[in-house]
This record gives sequence, C-alpha cells and structure tokens, in this order.
Amino acid sequence: PHALSSPAEVGGRFGHARAIPIPDIHPAQFRDLATFVMATDGRVQTPAGDVLCQPPDEACPPAVALWRWTADGWHSPALPVSPTTFYVEGDAVMEPAAGLPAGQAALSLLATGSITMRGEMHLRSALPGVLLVAGGDVRVEGPLRADAEEGLVAAGEQVAVMGASRLAGVILAAGTGARSAV
Repeated sequence: PHALSSPAEVGGRFGHARAIPIPDIHPAQFRDLATFVMATDGRVQTPAGDVLCQPPDEACPPAVALWRWTADGWHSPALPVSPTTFYVEGDAVMEPAAGLPAGQAALSLLATGSITMRGEMHLRSALPGVLLVAGGDVRVEGPLRADAEEGLVAAGEQVAVMGASRLAGVILAAGTGARSAV
C-alpha cells in the first residue's frame, strides 16, 4: 500500500520493520556550521553575525559573488567551486546555468524557508551528512545526482523530486512547516 505519483525506484525496506523515532530537524541547528549566512536584508554574514559583503559587491568571496537577493529570497546561478555550506534566511533557489563544466560540487544548503534546485547538478555534501535542509519545502526540478550515502535531504513540509534524479541518503519530510509551495 505505498503509492507513488510518478515512476520511481525506491530502495530500503517496507513492511514489518520496527518503528523508530525520527528526530525533528531544523535548519537553525546547523547555522553555526555554515560558511556563509545569507541574511534577509541581502547581506552575507559569518555565523557570528559579522557582515562580509552585499552581492554584487566586488569584495564578496567567490562562492557568494553571483548570489542575488530579492523579495522572493536568495538566488544563485552557479554552484560553488570549493566545499561550501550556505545558511539562507528565507527561500533559496539554485539554478546553475547550462553548459557549466562537468564535475561534482561540494555543497550543503540550509534554508529557513524552502529550497528549490533547478537544472542539472552533481552534488556531494560539504557538511558531513547534510545536503539540503529546509524549514519549508525541498523541490528538485531537473536531474540531480547526489551520491553521498550520508547526504540528508530534510524538509519541514514536503519533498518533491522531478526529473531523472538519483539521490542516495536519507530523505525526510515532516509535514510540520509553516507553509508549503509543493
């Protein structure tokens, strides 16, 4: 009695396994581990609150130089070239431009709102065991490949994966967030 709304191969075991408690997972639990905090005022900060820059400021570190803040949240047209953990206050959209060099990006993306990943991406977690954690939804549109067995994808609301994606790890959707866009 497990219905899927689209064709998918689901690994793991169903049935008569012993129930285990699943802990609440909130993006704020990981804030202090972030490389960059993308604040709701459009500034990039350290986890301690020191302001680093405000994109498109020329003084921004390369990992955040292309990010843009709007009233809808933070948007990035590129993946980081070095392992980076982003903590986004609000919604985050990553939409790497087509034709980027092939390869694997080391990224952990944590957002108090929703996370949308658009386009072809090959990811591994920068923060050990944590790939995507959202207070709202996690939405993957387009082929996403995440091979790390320990890569957690967690949402306070729902997780939607569309396209020919391959995710290895744990996917949790609590359905307890304040809002949902999926």
